[in-house]
Formats: sequence, C-alpha cells, structure tokens
Amino acid sequence: MKNKLKSIIAATLALVMLLCSVPAFAAQPEDTVKWYLWKDTYKEYRYEGNLEEGVVEFYEDIPDYVYYTFNAEEGYYLFTTESDWLYMATPEEIKDGCFYGEEYADEYVGKVDGTGNYARLHYLEEGEHILGVTFGGGTGSYSSLAEYGGFTFEYCGKEVTDLSFGENTLELIDGCDVAYNEHSNEYERVPYAARLDDVTVTFSGGNTVKLDENRYDMYSENNLIEGENNVTFEFLGYEEDAEITLCSVSKFVESVELSNIEKHKDVKEYYDGSFDCYNDDFFFGETVTVTFTDGTKASCKIEPFGFNKIELPNGRKYHLGVSYEKEDIGTETALNIFVSLNYNCNIAVYECNVKQATAKENLDRLDSNIENGTYWEINTIKDSFREIFVFESVFELADNVYTFISSLVVNLTAVLEFVNAELDMFIEWAN
Repeated sequence: MKNKLKSIIAATLALVMLLCSVPAFAAQPEDTVKWYLWKDTYKEYRYEGNLEEGVVEFYEDIPDYVYYTFNAEEGYYLFTTESDWLYMATPEEIKDGCFYGEEYADEYVGKVDGTGNYARLHYLEEGEHILGVTFGGGTGSYSSLAEYGGFTFEYCGKEVTDLSFGENTLELIDGCDVAYNEHSNEYERVPYAARLDDVTVTFSGGNTVKLDENRYDMYSENNLIEGENNVTFEFLGYEEDAEITLCSVSKFVESVELSNIEKHKDVKEYYDGSFDCYNDDFFFGETVTVTFTDGTKASCKIEPFGFNKIELPNGRKYHLGVSYEKEDIGTETALNIFVSLNYNCNIAVYECNVKQATAKENLDRLDSNIENGTYWEINTIKDSFREIFVFESVFELADNVYTFISSLVVNLTAVLEFVNAELDMFIEWAN
C-alpha cells in the first residue's frame, strides 16, 4: 500500500483552491439570492441556514433552489442521494450580493454499498462555504425538490489511506469490467478503466465508505492477458497494488436473441451518412434474451434510449444496450445492430439491409440540414441588423453599424463553411 500524491499535484490543487475560493457570504434565514448561471439567466436560491452533517430531510414546500452555509474541516465530504439528478455545487464567484457560475468540487464515486444511493465526494478547504442544492431534468427526474426527500452530507477525511476489495471484486470480464483508457495521460504504464463493486475506501482518521458501481483508474506494466495480472488502482491520488483475474465474456454468455430483429434491419442511408430506420421506435420495448454457458437464461426489455440492466452468473449487473453502429471494412462501410454490455463489450451483431435514399430524398435532407445547421447564425445576423435602427445618437448608430458588419462577417463565414461542407458531401454521393 502506498500513497503517491505527488508534490506537483498537491501544489496544483492548492493553487486551484486558492484561485477558486469563495468568500464568506453573510445571509439570514429566508434571504433569497440571484444565482446567475449564464449571462442574464438566473435562479433565485433561498437560504436554508447552516448545513449540519448527517441526514437532511426536505420539508413539503421547500423551494426548488436552496443554498446553505457550511463551516468545513479540510477534506472529503460524502454527499449521497436516492436520485442522481439531485446535485450540490458552489458558486464560482460572489459579487454585488449575487452568485455567479457553478464550481463542481465533487467526484461521482458510484453507489453506497447496501443502499443503492448515489454517492459524490466533495473536497472542501477549511472555512465557510456556500453549498447550493437543486436538481436536473431528464428521464427519472422529479418535478420538485421536495420529491427527492433529502440527502446525507458527512465528513470522511483529509485523504484516502487504503482500498480493500471484496472476495470476488477482482474477478473481471474484459470489455465489461475493464477497458483500455484512451483518454489517459499516463505513458509509463498501460492505462485502463475498471468498474468495480464492493470496494471499501478508508480515509485518514479511520472513516470508511463501501462503494459499488464505481470507476477506478487502473494501470499495468504490460497489456492485460486472460488470467492473472498485477495491476495498480488509483483513487483520489492514492494507489493500491492488487492482482486481478481477467476472463472473456464468452465464459458466461453463450448466445443472444433480440426480439423482432427483422423489422429493425431495414434502414435508409443518406448522402451525409445519416440513416432512417423504418421502425420509428427503434428498439424500445423489444426483449433481449441471453443464454448463459451454465444453461440459465435472463431476459430484459429495452427502455427508452436503448438500454437496460441484466445480471450475469457472476452476480454482477451490467448495462445492456442495443444500438446501430457503423463499421469500416476496408473501403466499405457496414451498418450493424450491436447488443453490448457496459457500452464496450459486444455480445451480438446483426447486419442491416441498407437501402440508399433517392435523389429527391437526399435533396430534401440537404435542404433540411442547411436550414437547421445555419439557423443560429442567420438569426444572429437578423438580430444585429435590427439593432442598427435602435439608437439615440449618431455615435450609437455608428456603433450599431460596426457591430452588424462584424456579426455579418463572422456568421456569414460560418454559414458558407457549413453549406460548402454539405454540398461537398452531396456532390461526392452523387458521383
């Protein structure tokens, strides 16, 4: 076990904290503050008092945007919620009694073992902080803050001092639990990303958090092979050496069946590489049945956005997705339907029947692409032209004309570049 939080990382973190620190903000209960997220767009956040560690329960008529003051000890605080749409942030700047921007000092760390609650770790410097709480919108999101019930906020420690793993945690499936990390800046070791359950994180002071479904940076001196591998896991600056056992998904999956596959195979391709499926609902409501090598089966229905979860015989649940994907085969391009686990590991593939759109259909698609692709630039030009005639002096008129000419040059250039790119693709298709 070793902690390799290098001095350069510590110095950089200290500098960021110094530059991004938020001054104390005096507020009284029932005060409301304008929190600007973009230019003149703001939400009114109501002050809910000083935040106490532990369980925070929302009352019935709590507003959708609230903030707290919090006197922090330096270190990591665990923010847990029943829904991943609920989130906490601090303002980037406080000026003239208003908040500006959002500073996300948190890191998503999967779920708390045994509860299924979503977990984030916030690193706070010692002193008073502003903590805003609200929710995002999307599938599964509630319509009011009160519906989220509340959250927990608890101190963990100043730094991570240990990682320990459950009995079967390090038996991993290639492509499902482990994948090459192409976004890593590590060059001395081979970088991977690993998704693990049943990991106990110990912080300085002895506090522990047991996590499921969390992603960890993982490094190996050589490319991983099937069987045993020596690796190093990294989490919040702490590194832990371990031995993993890697296997192929074929150890568990024997065959896969997607219901009504024939009606999804017929697609129409356009000059720009886009395509239409003759089944407008795509795969929503279809059933995927997986037969495992031990003879058992598992089925699940595809939800909106083409995914669900399925449990393998190793006791772990994986995201099961169905999607259309293009594949380059030499100079040719094939369109296939893939059934995959955790977005990386394909367990079934179906070749599509691709039909090229007619000339009229491609012309209609070209017209639609140009109209939609230049919408904002054209409207910006129109708006700046209208502003020419809104003036109170000859100097303001001259300024408006200059603004219009500048806007015209920039946006018209963008329009011409976009139109030329679309025409090039259309001409290449026609030839």
